[in-house]
Amino acid sequence: GQTKHVEYLLNAKVSTEFKDDDDRTPLLCAVEENNIDIVELLLRSKADWNARNKSKRTVLHIASSNGSNGIVLKFLSIPELDLDAQDEQFETPLHLAVRSGHQMAVKFLLEFGANVNAKDKKGFTPLHLAAAKRGPTLVKMIL
Repeated sequence: GQTKHVEYLLNAKVSTEFKDDDDRTPLLCAVEENNIDIVELLLRSKADWNARNKSKRTVLHIASSNGSNGIVLKFLSIPELDLDAQDEQFETPLHLAVRSGHQMAVKFLLEFGANVNAKDKKGFTPLHLAAAKRGPTLVKMIL
């Protein structure tokens, strides 16, 4: 359904970079919807994977927060992607994956070298969040 519509629009040369009122591009929306088929289609059409929404979150922030593991891996495979990008609260994708309790996303981010010492606006690292909110499993993963 949706994939065909997106293919049609891309074939009609509709821009992949237009933004809605929340500064979301089609790629950011596809990530929010956990629609890996449309994510892949947009990436093949050279959609900007560095785009940020109004909260300054990237596609990796959103996928990590949602526990969209296939999409997290897809973006981690892009060597130029900044896996420690900070949003307006200075949170990284690792902060959000930990806060949301998504163990696989945390595992993938750590395997690709996410900075466990990054601090958010309140001075919290992902380890602080894991200890305060998520318990021993995530704490052990981070340590």
